[in-house]
Amino acid sequence: MISKNILLFLFLIIFLIEESNSWPKLRRHRKIDIPYEVTGRVTCKGRGVSNVKIELVDVSGWLRPKVLSKTKSIKHGKYILKAEVPYQNQKKLKLNFWHHCGEKFPSLKLHSRNLTKICTFTMRKEMMCSAKTIELYRECDENNFNNIFELNDCLNS
Repeated sequence: MISKNILLFLFLIIFLIEESNSWPKLRRHRKIDIPYEVTGRVTCKGRGVSNVKIELVDVSGWLRPKVLSKTKSIKHGKYILKAEVPYQNQKKLKLNFWHHCGEKFPSLKLHSRNLTKICTFTMRKEMMCSAKTIELYRECDENNFNNIFELNDCLNS
């Protein structure tokens, strides 16, 4: 009888140890890479601009921003940027636009846009980001104005 109780007690201890080791695995969140698709249009003085260099960058590090993906705008300023964004880089993402709009000299100018406010998670388990139209001239951007009249005032000033 005593050996039966000892055996049952040992079995119970082994079972509890195994369960306690697997518990953190069950509670832990899965850290997965998420595909991002960013679409939009870039304009200069109201006209679509091709060959604008567009970068998706992670700015969470304390060193240089890490470029995750890049593309160029095509005819009429339209672009589609796709990237597999690693879990650790999903916190602070920005779009960088390198352009010559409004410049007299051939140097590139940078326009940045925070990406977290314009993205939604889809049923296909990816992030869809619509940046709409981004005006590069004097940063007269449609996303900064309440109506078309304010945007036109900025473009014509």
